[in-house]
Amino acid sequence: MHISLSSLIKGLEILSFHGDPHVLISGISFDSRKVEPGHLFIAWRGEKRDGKDFAEDAVSRGAVALCVEDENIRFKNVSCFVVKDARRAMAQLACAFYENPAEGLTVVGVTGTNGKTTVSFLIESLLRGRGDHPGLLGTVYYKMGRRLIPAERTTPESLDLQKYFRDMLDQGSQSVVLEASSHALGQGRLDGISFDVAVFTNLSQDHLDYHQNLENYFSAKAILFRDLLSPEGFAVVNHDDPWGARVEALSKARLISYGLSQGAMIQARHLESDMGGSSFEVVFPNGSLSLRLPLIGRFNVYNALAAFAVGWVLGMYPEKIKEGLENFKNVPGRMEFVSLDAPFQVIVDYAHTEEALRNVLETLRPLVKGRLITLFGCGGDRDRSKRPKMGCSAAHFSDFVIITSDNPRSEDPEKIICEIEAGVAEEKIPFEKISDRRTAIDRALDLARRGDVVLVAGKGHEKFQQIGAFQIPFDDVAVVKESVQRVAYSLQE
Repeated sequence: MHISLSSLIKGLEILSFHGDPHVLISGISFDSRKVEPGHLFIAWRGEKRDGKDFAEDAVSRGAVALCVEDENIRFKNVSCFVVKDARRAMAQLACAFYENPAEGLTVVGVTGTNGKTTVSFLIESLLRGRGDHPGLLGTVYYKMGRRLIPAERTTPESLDLQKYFRDMLDQGSQSVVLEASSHALGQGRLDGISFDVAVFTNLSQDHLDYHQNLENYFSAKAILFRDLLSPEGFAVVNHDDPWGARVEALSKARLISYGLSQGAMIQARHLESDMGGSSFEVVFPNGSLSLRLPLIGRFNVYNALAAFAVGWVLGMYPEKIKEGLENFKNVPGRMEFVSLDAPFQVIVDYAHTEEALRNVLETLRPLVKGRLITLFGCGGDRDRSKRPKMGCSAAHFSDFVIITSDNPRSEDPEKIICEIEAGVAEEKIPFEKISDRRTAIDRALDLARRGDVVLVAGKGHEKFQQIGAFQIPFDDVAVVKESVQRVAYSLQE
């Protein structure tokens, strides 16, 4: 595939240009190590490194054009154009290079602090049920047809995103569901996409290390509804979330609300929950039906209502939506019951915010016959203010807490644990601090007795621990299974 540079940059706001505008571009890269002959290399100023420092390497590998933010970058026989924000420019360039593949797809975006992944999986399941062969891009993996790629981040860079869209179209997909992170929205990775449906789940404290405050965090989320949602599209909004009203006010698209309270257009009533799932009545315009969801917790009822609303606005029959939700299996690492030969239950969950952890524990508390033992940590190089809050919530709903390491990154795990401990200590329940996560899981399962539930929270589907600059293989589910075998063996001995 080749396209002239002049066609690629058409409509792009360019500050200056030198070189041949008719040079043919065979590919686009923002990583100089992936540059091949004929490529356009895009360089922007990152948080740690400036892409212009790799321009020479890109040229040596065969780049024939550069998109940069620095007027002083020049290379002989290499076309170069300067833009204000190269990362945002990449979104437009990627759309042009891959011939705007999103225009051939029904695009559903899901944003919010909690629930994005489960809602996305539920919607993907509904769309698959109606024969769409949908794509899925989110925290767990990227799915194009039968191809699955482990996700490096919740929302890919715009260049990868457009390539995935093109792959989906080529493989016969009619739709795609993607998780729209606040980082991706704020950095312009989703620019150029006209969403047919946008879902707002909720908003609570997260990523303040990046956004600084909740208002900035909300503003990033709001981009999906204000700037990217088609006027003919639908805004599906959580009616019960305090931030939902602001989303409703700024969106120019058609609105459909969901929730448990009066006034929601898609509403759940008569909710009952047990360890096997949740039963409730769904009330929607001109009808209602009973539903048995194989997921537990009020928060999963909200997730199901969001998915129901999307199916509704896309024209699916309510009975078909019900069938899809009731036949849904689970999302890896989201309230995942680990299959064990043990007299107690272990649940692995991704909860890594104060609200998410509280939601999970509030759900489990009345359902646990014995003790509720909670093991969790907090990520390093992230919002420190949520650590004692998470500790307080964990201790408030649990009978025993083990504070351990999550993804410490460049921070000292012991210091992170001490900041969590400040919140746990307020509730005056028994707890232990064990920085090694594997040892902590061993200890939690050693403590567990018949009827107890052990919640292993924070990492969910992740298959590694980020310790310093290294990713150490670590899978909570696998480690739990190994630990149960060791505990059972020691008891036999």
